[in-house]
Amino acid sequence: KAAGFDGTCAQAEGAFYPAPCSVSIYSSGLRNMYDFVHHSNGKIYGPDNGLGVTGSYPPSPTAPCTGFGSTTSWQNGGNNPGSQTDKLQMLEQGKYYGHPNPYRNECVFFGGSYQGVTPPANYVPAMYVIGDHRSANGTIEYTSNAFSGSLQGAIIVANYSFGDNIVAYFPSADGRSISNVVQVASGLSNPLPITQGPDGTIFVGELGSGQVTALIPAGNGPGDVTPPA
Repeated sequence: KAAGFDGTCAQAEGAFYPAPCSVSIYSSGLRNMYDFVHHSNGKIYGPDNGLGVTGSYPPSPTAPCTGFGSTTSWQNGGNNPGSQTDKLQMLEQGKYYGHPNPYRNECVFFGGSYQGVTPPANYVPAMYVIGDHRSANGTIEYTSNAFSGSLQGAIIVANYSFGDNIVAYFPSADGRSISNVVQVASGLSNPLPITQGPDGTIFVGELGSGQVTALIPAGNGPGDVTPPA
């Protein structure tokens, strides 16, 4: 809604960069970031889902690198890196987080070890490795002092697949690493979207059971919650 905003960024297939308009790339190399959050510490965080199916990195680590890589394992001469972990990333402008996009001449897969090359100068490794097959998706910063303040400032993430849980990641003092990890709730059924109510209640949509679950502060001590509703 900004005055003079131009959102006409359509581009032809095979184009390397957006057409001139008011939208630009902030950071790249993200495979599947379902959600992200602007934290009160001034940083931007989001979980990026790793490869969990048969895939391949580009056939060449240098541009041009369009075309299909071999889905044979990299250990047998192909371009399939195998299953990759989900990662929690701190996003910074101009940085590359490792998932290639040949149409932007981004050809190096993460740190380049699979392709035998060095990473690009703007490559940033994972801030925190979440784990395999988590499908880490819905993300918020917990801003309430409920739960006796034990979750305030934490990055809360819903793991849709392996885990079926809600996990809190606590940023370090400088915001550039994770200092502590706490499981908030488990036993959910494909939790996906998540949000926080004014009183500190955490609401999570369970896609598997078709319901919204409320994690309500009980007020009896740090981390206490009522049973899932």
